[in-house]
Amino acid sequence: MKKLLILMLAVVMCLAVVVGCVGEGNTEITGETYDTGIISVLVPKNWEAYPVMDYFTDSNGVVDPNQVRIVKDAKSELDTFSKPYLQITYYETQTSEPMREFYTDPQDIEPITTDKYTWNGFTALSLEYPVAVLWTQIGDSQIQILMMLESSDGKVAIEDADVQAIIASVSINE
Repeated sequence: MKKLLILMLAVVMCLAVVVGCVGEGNTEITGETYDTGIISVLVPKNWEAYPVMDYFTDSNGVVDPNQVRIVKDAKSELDTFSKPYLQITYYETQTSEPMREFYTDPQDIEPITTDKYTWNGFTALSLEYPVAVLWTQIGDSQIQILMMLESSDGKVAIEDADVQAIIASVSINE
């Protein structure tokens, strides 16, 4: 009788785990689309998108339409310095991989395939903080995503559903 009871409890626990996993997998990430004019990307709830200034122009306050930064749990643009973020950059002519020399202990990751692109990448440390760098080639053009995975006020992972949704939504307006 005890063996039967233990077996039944084990089956119930296995079913609970399976049902819990199925429920998580069906979670749909919602949010708003942010469009720089060049880059279009989903900004999930609890994330904020901020333009990136063009530092290569002589004029002050010019926004670079080739970049956008999406910050987790941000209340203001200053949260970029303390919260995890993804910075998406489009290079119209870029055929080389991101420079690993800028990072400490780079480790290749498995490619991530979405409906639109296959992303290559690596994880590393940048100023002691974990980052991931992803890139995909589109002819002579390249899209790069720099992910600040952990900061003083939060963590994200490449496997997180909201991060995956952001990566999958990236597109270039042609």
